[in-house]
Amino acid sequence: MKQMITLKAYPAGLSLTSLICMAGALQGTALTLVVERGNSAVWSIQWGSSKLIASVYCGIVNSGIGYYVSGLIMNVKGPVFVTAFNPLNMVIVAILGSFILSEQLNLGRVVGAVVIVIGLYLVIWGTTKEQKSSKILSTTEEVEHVDKDLSEIKFSN
Repeated sequence: MKQMITLKAYPAGLSLTSLICMAGALQGTALTLVVERGNSAVWSIQWGSSKLIASVYCGIVNSGIGYYVSGLIMNVKGPVFVTAFNPLNMVIVAILGSFILSEQLNLGRVVGAVVIVIGLYLVIWGTTKEQKSSKILSTTEEVEHVDKDLSEIKFSN
């Protein structure tokens, strides 16, 4: 909900995404300095290493594009929709991990993925049902308002 308020007050989505990512990087750096004091090997990343590629990919794709797309969806659909789809990341990671990294899917992962997908379906179903009922309610209120106006016109003549 706070993200929605922030997006309304600060509508420049890419700049806001950059600020969020920079704040996260600063917090991560501070925590690493505290937890890994005296261990300078943690900070060494060689050019062309998988650690460097993974860090850059995570920083650009997961954080940058993820926050930006979340902000766009939040403007259109609202914060509930974005929050409901966050657990879908775990399902996608489990599926891609089994194909790309040849990880084995165990029963717990499959059951968890099914539960997450059912939960997402229920959220979407509930949201559409709520939107339909609010449209019917607003249409009914408009009809009652018009009927009231017509009855006032008839009695005033």
